[in-house]
Amino acid sequence: MTVACPGCKRNVPGGIPLCQYCGTRLQPPISCAACGHTITAGLSKCPYCNASTEQAAPATAVAVAPPDPVAALQPLKPIDLTDMHKFRVEVAARVMWGEERQAIRADLLKSGVPARVADLALTQAFKDREAHFRKAGARDIGTAIACCAGLVVVVLLFVLMRKGVRSIHIMGTLFLLMGALPIGAIFYFTRGSRRIATGGKDEREASDVDEDL
Repeated sequence: MTVACPGCKRNVPGGIPLCQYCGTRLQPPISCAACGHTITAGLSKCPYCNASTEQAAPATAVAVAPPDPVAALQPLKPIDLTDMHKFRVEVAARVMWGEERQAIRADLLKSGVPARVADLALTQAFKDREAHFRKAGARDIGTAIACCAGLVVVVLLFVLMRKGVRSIHIMGTLFLLMGALPIGAIFYFTRGSRRIATGGKDEREASDVDEDL
């Protein structure tokens, strides 16, 4: 069953606490019976104290600001805090692909995530991103060393075969490798050194380190 969001007028699944497109509250918040914090309706456990929300009572009504018409045009993926691992993975993926911290935080708060939970998840995600980039930088340095070793082998083969081999294809291939391998070594060494030093802060995306996630 679907219902119409009063903010953006789009159809959304019935029973969810917030509109998945514009963040308008569809169900009133509840108060945790254990710690008293106001939390989003629909959670099975309190994100502050991890207590069950079965005995939670409706929270005091709060004023909800009208939805931003610009934000309403940009669909937001609803976040289910009942699965904290999935939530952290989603945050880490956005951080890994270079989205700004404040933009991610604003989306999380709009989706009903408590500010403290969002800040902790973002801090850990940015630490993981730096670690991933430094690991990728170490791999780049290893690739640069491999290029240098390959260059030495190619030069030796070129010198040994220069007088005895008449095949223009073999000699041409060795000549091209002697030009390409130094370029590759310089590129990977430069990128690897920068990644180790900065932790990827100057890089927007992480397409070549996503296998570490």
